[in-house]
Amino acid sequence: MKDVIENLNVQKGWESEPQIVSFRKDIYPILRRLDLMKWVAQAALLRSGWADLGPLSDSAYLQKLASRSSKFKNLRQSIFLKIRKPVNSSQNITQQSSGGNSKQVPWMLGDGVNYKDSSLFMLPITNLQAQKLKQWADGNFLEDYLDEEDEPITSFNDIPLDQQPQALTDAVLESCSGGGFHRPRPLAWCKSRGPIALD
Repeated sequence: MKDVIENLNVQKGWESEPQIVSFRKDIYPILRRLDLMKWVAQAALLRSGWADLGPLSDSAYLQKLASRSSKFKNLRQSIFLKIRKPVNSSQNITQQSSGGNSKQVPWMLGDGVNYKDSSLFMLPITNLQAQKLKQWADGNFLEDYLDEEDEPITSFNDIPLDQQPQALTDAVLESCSGGGFHRPRPLAWCKSRGPIALD
């Protein structure tokens, strides 16, 4: 939800787009959520082999991803290509149908869940997330990854006072789903069968 709101704020001009992409604040949270999604749905776990992002809980691997070094560019690019991009409304719906990107992550149903041929059948990332990930894949980001033992913030009181209100907001929004804002198909009643979904 935090990402959806941030994307909307930038889209509407209520906030400016971040000029510098931070691995720690912008990229790692996206990768971590994609990795943890396999524990949310069995389908995501079973399909993780199709879009393996690597051992994202391994510190040595994360240090490679957090490096701007050209020797890790192919690794960054390969991960970027495994992530489903935002839907471009100007493209034909069949160009972005579920069949074309079903082997990408996130493995989560989107707003078009009731329509298999919809470009929104599976959840895409936001435009702002895609821009940040593209910059990261190209090596244009801040190398600010820290190992857990080097993390300076270990409690809420360690956060600078002027940043604490935003930290509280972020904590709430981080735990809310920002995708799949779909509603069930409208129901009709049949005397013999009860409620049935209308296509």
